[in-house]
Amino acid sequence: MNATSTNEEHRYRRRRDYRQLEASNPDIEQLEAHFGEPLERDFDVLTTPPFASGVAKSIPWSSDYWPAYRDGINFVWQDRGEPSPSEKYAMAFDQNVQELQDAISNNNGILGQQSASSSSCSQHADCPKRSKCGIRDGEQRGVCIPKWYGICHAWTAAATMEPEPRCDVEKNGVLFRPRDIKALISQVYDGAEVDTLFTGARFDGPDDPVRTDAYGRYENPLIRDLGPSFFHLAVATIMGKYAQSFIIDIEAGSEVWNQPVRDYEVVTMELQDIETASRQWFGESTYPFNSNAKFLVYTVLRLRWIVESELDGELGSSNRIDDFTEAREYTYALELDSSKKVIGGEWLEKSRLDHPDFLWLTLGKPSPRTMTSVGIRYDEVSELVQASHDCGSITSPPAPTPSPNSATSPAPRSGSNSPAIEPTPTPEQASPAPTQTLSGSGSVDSRPPDHTPSLLPSGSNPAPSHTTNPTNRLTTQKPSQSSPSNVSTPAPTKGRNLNAAYGSEWGGLVNCDLAPRHDDMQAQRPLQ
Repeated sequence: MNATSTNEEHRYRRRRDYRQLEASNPDIEQLEAHFGEPLERDFDVLTTPPFASGVAKSIPWSSDYWPAYRDGINFVWQDRGEPSPSEKYAMAFDQNVQELQDAISNNNGILGQQSASSSSCSQHADCPKRSKCGIRDGEQRGVCIPKWYGICHAWTAAATMEPEPRCDVEKNGVLFRPRDIKALISQVYDGAEVDTLFTGARFDGPDDPVRTDAYGRYENPLIRDLGPSFFHLAVATIMGKYAQSFIIDIEAGSEVWNQPVRDYEVVTMELQDIETASRQWFGESTYPFNSNAKFLVYTVLRLRWIVESELDGELGSSNRIDDFTEAREYTYALELDSSKKVIGGEWLEKSRLDHPDFLWLTLGKPSPRTMTSVGIRYDEVSELVQASHDCGSITSPPAPTPSPNSATSPAPRSGSNSPAIEPTPTPEQASPAPTQTLSGSGSVDSRPPDHTPSLLPSGSNPAPSHTTNPTNRLTTQKPSQSSPSNVSTPAPTKGRNLNAAYGSEWGGLVNCDLAPRHDDMQAQRPLQ
């Protein structure tokens, strides 16, 4: 037996022990520590409210995941010739446009994917399946990048913590549309220090060949997680009892697609005799996986999450949110002990191969003084987010009134030279949102389907220079709102990157993921 086989056997043994919901299960321990109480495991209680269904009290909003092959938020998405979100930020907050865009490209875009092993390309057809040709603006050639590389981990975190940008906002003569603001707040969360609670572990491949055992399960336990028993208890606790959204990687395989969860419903929980159920599902007269199990519960849970969108405007309204919601039913057997407490489980039917890979939740927002490594400030972007969100309730707003100190808007720049983008099928185009105008000032020192690659080491790419902008004004058109007084803004502080802060434990995060590359399946600690 070679070393690889030995390592695989070691991991299998560890995962075999991990599948049961023992008191020492680190994922269980994390959730119980976070909520300050034991998870509910009693079958009779789990079939009743609030555990039988749940809805997030604040439904996450839809956005793009800003794929790396489009150079992240440097992508010029407007067909009207408007600048990209990153360029708008640089212009509004007195930044060097090229320095900011280069930093973003190194962190989350095309420059970050260039290496000696990169495949050069001039068009999408030059790249292998599931990859696209990423070419920076002004260049003729680029590199092939997997389509799913992007910042969906940052979008989903922002979407569960921040109000949805809903209307246009003008800042220092620069017009920010909701999609621009969603891009910027997602970029902030990619580079900010935020507390998270992570459960499960990322399966890092290979996806082929798919090997299953005699019961139709993945042979490799690393791809069998999340276990269905932990999945059920986590969902019922986080969203059922506490009405909080959370994030899952919906793909069991090596690709990572983080999606923020909207709601769930337990469709079926049918208590069955263990011998009868074992013969039906596994062809065995004796249940083969857990000798402590005395009952099995055939369970169907319907989970709904928010999907990506490339549309502008408010997408989370009650008459539109369903357009950006996807549902999937998961089928599994819950194992109960003699007192009908959940002690383990097995995926069933299609869910044997199609189930979530890991589950996590964001526990807080970045510090108001956060400046990311690429040079974007949370307080500046947060101001845009709040102004854009607040004006969504306005009906028939007046025409935009420029701030007397606003600079003239710069001329639009041409779009990227990247190959033609294959459009993502979306619902009908959102109606243009109104422009909000809040009078106010605050002089400060300033500065998605696909996914995010190598992150810059600390200090390897200096942040764009910041200069004080004496006419830093946000205009919103909300006649009923009085002008806020001038506020002194504290000096910015550098935040640890949401990915890089995990250091060697995470093995270096790449792509649309918030996922460790652990062999031993130990649960991950939150950020310190």
